[in-house]
Amino acid sequence: MLDKLAADIEKTHGISGLWLTSGKGSAEVNSSMNENSGTVKKMKKRDYLWNKISNDKAEDTMISFYDEIPQETRNLIYQMILAVAKNNRY
Repeated sequence: MLDKLAADIEKTHGISGLWLTSGKGSAEVNSSMNENSGTVKKMKKRDYLWNKISNDKAEDTMISFYDEIPQETRNLIYQMILAVAKNNRY
């Protein structure tokens, strides 16, 4: 059933249905003509907003206890946040 759904999504929208239904592979667009489709634009906007929300939460958490931790620990936490944020983009 999921394979049929994945095939239908891929045929209709030009995006990887397997990625949407199973989380496997990537959401690559099959054709450059489809890159501007509404579905792909919505996916890109969703991913951007999700990353922004995640980064904002991390920033709020760090600000809330910023004065209570030593400088070395602040730097380490900051580097960890950057690493996680970069990994989530890909």
